[in-house]
Amino acid sequence: MGNMEFLLELMVLLVLMTTAASGRRADDFTGAVVYLKKYAYLNAPLPSEGRRPPPQEMKAALRVFQKATQLQVSGRVDAATLRMMRKPRCGEEDSFRFHRYRVLGHWRKKMLTYRILNFTPDLGQGKTRQAITAAFRYWSDVSPLKFRETQTGRADIKISFHRKDKSCPVPFDGRGQVLAHADAPESGTVHFDSDEVWTEGKPEKPPPPKKSPSAPGVAPDPCGSPVDAVMLGPQQKTFVFRGVPGAAGGLSAAVTSQRSGKTYFLKENRVWRKLSNIPANIDAAFYLSKSKTLIFIKGSGYWQWDETSTSGFSSYPRPLSLLFPGAPGAPDAALASSDGNILLFKGSQVWSVKLQKHVEKPRSLAADWLKCDD
Repeated sequence: MGNMEFLLELMVLLVLMTTAASGRRADDFTGAVVYLKKYAYLNAPLPSEGRRPPPQEMKAALRVFQKATQLQVSGRVDAATLRMMRKPRCGEEDSFRFHRYRVLGHWRKKMLTYRILNFTPDLGQGKTRQAITAAFRYWSDVSPLKFRETQTGRADIKISFHRKDKSCPVPFDGRGQVLAHADAPESGTVHFDSDEVWTEGKPEKPPPPKKSPSAPGVAPDPCGSPVDAVMLGPQQKTFVFRGVPGAAGGLSAAVTSQRSGKTYFLKENRVWRKLSNIPANIDAAFYLSKSKTLIFIKGSGYWQWDETSTSGFSSYPRPLSLLFPGAPGAPDAALASSDGNILLFKGSQVWSVKLQKHVEKPRSLAADWLKCDD
């Protein structure tokens, strides 16, 4: 009889454990659906609407997210994917999924005022003001915009801290994940999550970024002159470099390896990440996904490098024409776009090319690629 009671207890325990595990998996799946819907990976109804997303749509959305965040692409809600979804981030949708980056608005003047409506108690008024002033100074150094604080009256940009409440049309989620969000110009509203712990210059805690996440319409303006470098970086976001502070004359090139996640900045005979045998004075660089290698261009030659290989550059440089017949030598920058083409930038023009295909007529950098006239 004692053995029978023990077996019954064991069976009940196993049922309870199975039920709890199933509940956790259901919660994880629901949380993943909400996340993918919120950040524009998934167009399916929310779980609260009583329907689960179609399995194929959910799998496709997960694969896109995993690829963008450099996780193993499985299409499943696994532990690594859940950890990535729980990390702090900006509250805006991820726009890398679209082939063209469209500015949602613009400022019709160059001198902008900003007002800090309240302050985070973590830093107090003085340090909060210093951090925000430094953030705006970063942007004014590399753009035609200038910023001036006003402590009374109307302002172009309104900065405030608030908690998870109903005071904002898009409420925050408490501590963790979403840090801040902003409206496009000329609304100028910037909200920081007051439930976060904000620090400045303390290594034991993550410091606030030197630029406000999702600052409304404030970005370096590459339309006025040639760019120094362009790069398809982490999460498939395109970065444009021009007049980088502290790098006189700008960068020579910048490239992120989609294979290792490492980013390399090159200027004259210097590389910011320890490497050997990289040629000096590089003109441009990009990651070639087909061969999982980095391509460095200098003049009319190129070097191809496999990060995981011990082989050097003894067989390089090779003629750039082998890769891109008819391509311009010494480009200002290069970028592997999401559609598989390679973009070569030189002066006011951009070439969209394919490997070992003859280069077609260039397009205007400002009008056709940066959409400066829109």
